Amino acid sequence: MTHASDSPLDRSGASPDEAVETVEAYEDDGRTVLYDAENPLAWVEASTAVTLADLA
Repeated sequence: MTHASDSPLDRSGASPDEAVETVEAYEDDGRTVLYDAENPLAWVEASTAVTLADLA
């Protein structure tokens, strides 16, 4: 069972640097889509989008 405060990286055992190495991106209608290159069929759906600048 996972706890609400667990991050996906905590559960996977990956360090942030290792996780970032597998992230790739493409443009779609002027938006950037980030995805895991090792598992490109694993999608996360969200009802709203945020800018990376808002999270930095």
